[in-house]
Amino acid sequence: MQRMLLLIGLFAICGLHWCAPASAQPKFDGLVSQEQMEGLKGKPAVIRLSSGVVIDDARVLNFIADPRTGSTRFLQYQTGARRPKVKVEDVHRILIDGQLHRFRYAGSTKSHYLINMVAAGTDVKDRLQNQDSSLREPQTEKEIIEAVADQAEILNQAERDLAPRTLVRLETRYTLILSDFPAAQAQQVGVYLDNVCDDLNNLFGLPKHANIWRGKAIIALFHDNSAYAAFNKGVMQNPNFGNLTTILYHNRRRFAIVGICDRITPGVGRNLCSCLAAGYVARYRSDVSAPDWIERGISKNMVRRFFPDPKRDAAEDVEFRERLVRQGSLNGLLTATDINNERNPDCGNLVSFLVEADPRSFSEFFEDIKLGVPCEESMKLNYGIDFAQFATLVGRQYGCPNTTP
Repeated sequence: MQRMLLLIGLFAICGLHWCAPASAQPKFDGLVSQEQMEGLKGKPAVIRLSSGVVIDDARVLNFIADPRTGSTRFLQYQTGARRPKVKVEDVHRILIDGQLHRFRYAGSTKSHYLINMVAAGTDVKDRLQNQDSSLREPQTEKEIIEAVADQAEILNQAERDLAPRTLVRLETRYTLILSDFPAAQAQQVGVYLDNVCDDLNNLFGLPKHANIWRGKAIIALFHDNSAYAAFNKGVMQNPNFGNLTTILYHNRRRFAIVGICDRITPGVGRNLCSCLAAGYVARYRSDVSAPDWIERGISKNMVRRFFPDPKRDAAEDVEFRERLVRQGSLNGLLTATDINNERNPDCGNLVSFLVEADPRSFSEFFEDIKLGVPCEESMKLNYGIDFAQFATLVGRQYGCPNTTP
């Protein structure tokens, strides 16, 4: 019910209807026109579903539209003698006659659109080049293996530098772990971080086990001070780590979290979760930096999901509401570039609002940002609202309907 009310408010404020006319097409990169879609019928196709299932001997038969909106709802294809149809939201990618396509969702019109990813890629690369940024293409299995082998050299060096200490070395789906904690505890950390990555994949509309890292994320976790210092100084070439207990290292070769703690507590888990989510946001799709409030908001939401603390979460919500009432605004949070850590819960509330209003729109909203679309323009494209309308909606939920950005 709460999500329904949010959606009604979201679309009512900007004058949109639940079923916007199909002619009101957003200007997406690589948008395939109706005429072009007709020309794709009968073409050979390889279909990858969001579940990971691949149909590699298909032929496109039809794009079945909703009679009320004109939006494409089903893809019908032929494989052997069968002529099944699948919901377009369940199609992750489709290779049609050698050209890669996908269906993208627009919350502003409640519709799905077919995108030619080759054409879209050209538009994106031109835009990113103008911003002195670049794409990160998905890794092949071969590239993952090669990158992991390269990263293994980092761990080999660590074992040499930290000898004769006894270290645990593990590999999970997304991580390479080096630790002086017992193997069972290190393994549990790996399992937990894998779950965080799976959850982030779900948030951004990727297949469950998609790996966005180069190779895998390196997690070096120590309880011995001298081991922690040796790793930072010798392996990471960072002699000036000071009193930091958790450090992120991110370059083209690897993403690493290096931490120290007496024991692995929920607090340590929250810190690792927050760091991994921040790294995921930075790594996803391109080297474009996401707005600070989005990066912090996503990290905060992952922490709340995996380490719920109802009492603390409720107190943070009260503080956010009181701040809105007192200031009557988000106090520049949507455009700030140096947000105080005390406002991380506020960022989490803003991200939660967008996700709960329409999770599919959030994944597209975030992806467009990482593909070089300005944040407010992406919000208009995917939610049909600007920053001022967004602030009003957030304020309305917290009893402060006249909130400004």
